[in-house]
Amino acid sequence: GQLSESVSDITAASNFLKAASAVAPIAQQPATPAPAPQVPAAPTLPSAEHVCAHGARVYRDGVNKAGKAWKGWFCSMPKGQDCPAEWLR
Repeated sequence: GQLSESVSDITAASNFLKAASAVAPIAQQPATPAPAPQVPAAPTLPSAEHVCAHGARVYRDGVNKAGKAWKGWFCSMPKGQDCPAEWLR
């Protein structure tokens, strides 16, 4: 009846308070700002020269397995359906 509902409510409140007290020290710590994402700067913004039949190309750069750096403009279509890359030197 009403007594068992009250006991159930008190038990639920007690469990909530236990969980809140466990989290409180973590919540009170000052937040550490996340580092800014490292985004490579493209040499130029996409323009008419960086467009293929499928639309604007995507600038990408990296290092191959041999350690040689590469960069270029790539078609946005999946491999096999894409246009040839525009390699930058």
